[in-house]
Amino acid sequence: MNVHITCTLEFSERKLDEIVTLLSSIPGEIKFSKGKRLTPSQFKRINAKLEDINSISGLTFEEYFDLVQGYRETLVISDNDFVILISSIRNTRNWFSAFNNRNIFVHGVEWDLFSNVDSKYGIAHQCVENMFQSLISLDITDTYTNPYIHRTPIGCINDYCGFKPDIIKKLQSANICNSCYERSIKMGVSTFIMAHIVAILEEIRKEFVVSRRFTNQVDLRKVRIDEMGNVLIGDKPIKMEILPKVMYIGFLKNIKGIPSDQICAFKSQFDKIYKLVKTNPDEYAVRKMCCNTIEYGNRVEQIRPTFHTYRTKIKEALIKELGEAITNFYHVNLVENQHGLGLYKINLSIDKIDIDVRFLE
Repeated sequence: MNVHITCTLEFSERKLDEIVTLLSSIPGEIKFSKGKRLTPSQFKRINAKLEDINSISGLTFEEYFDLVQGYRETLVISDNDFVILISSIRNTRNWFSAFNNRNIFVHGVEWDLFSNVDSKYGIAHQCVENMFQSLISLDITDTYTNPYIHRTPIGCINDYCGFKPDIIKKLQSANICNSCYERSIKMGVSTFIMAHIVAILEEIRKEFVVSRRFTNQVDLRKVRIDEMGNVLIGDKPIKMEILPKVMYIGFLKNIKGIPSDQICAFKSQFDKIYKLVKTNPDEYAVRKMCCNTIEYGNRVEQIRPTFHTYRTKIKEALIKELGEAITNFYHVNLVENQHGLGLYKINLSIDKIDIDVRFLE
């Protein structure tokens, strides 16, 4: 059985490679391969919305399945093969993933909302989960009465996870319950395919169980900002460019977090930090980082903020010095507040932060 895994243009090709490598590293009947990435014009021909990916708020299931089918037809992939598309573009039903026959899409970001484990493991699980569900002809249009979709989580691959953090239960259990397993026999799923799926689930499970135990035991070092604005974690300096550093200090000062729709409102705070660490500050730099508009005299222009670019640079700098597992504690994570809205925050307690008084005035 062949499985082609690809991604939309905005999704990290490095992360795609990691996912394919992970799935390919576990031997068995299923052959995973990295699919060719389509060009912007090829994606646009399938769905005109993809001309400007950054402006898309979400795609419907139908649009996603058309996209995967369009990919399949463009590259003339057999109907017997699975095609999996990983994307950071939200789907309008806010599911982790879904399938239609052997076409699958997986949401590839925001896994840090649920776990400190590298996102490649959760994404890989979703790839295999949807393959299994397709093989047993699961009807995902009926999530209320279908006996093979568990509205109340039981730690099975077919748990619905309407409350999204419940996904950790099935990631940690790596289980296929008796009724779902019997369904696979009834639908004639090869025992060799099932053995490979179970082996992959078990390998992923180990990562979540070990990481959880590690998380409970880890003794985090303090993050310190000295009088020059240098970032140190313990005695280890973290090298950052000016604007990522400004952003990072700003979030350390606002340890309760900043709502995702209010970043621009904190511009003046970031400006103060910027002027302390930059000798010849650019008057527009912080606004370009935080806001959707910029003013040149009497002229106002719409811009695309560089916030996400600098947030990525912060993570890259932390990973370089700390490794991925530890980085999740220190990174500017996207979480949800009590109202279910996006909130950017660093998941550290105040006693783990030491900021020079110069930046607190």
